[in-house]
Amino acid sequence: MVIGTDATTSREALALSDLESPVEIYATVGLHPHEASSDLAPIEALARTGHA
Repeated sequence: MVIGTDATTSREALALSDLESPVEIYATVGLHPHEASSDLAPIEALARTGHA
């Protein structure tokens, strides 16, 4: 499980989950509570990709 805590790390988590690997890698997208006042649009778009 790779956890995204902002838009950048969420994008990175999704990229890692797409890698070929002998084990399955899952990703989450989200915001750390300290970033909760940040713009949610990028996180919402990443969450809708179907990979998260």
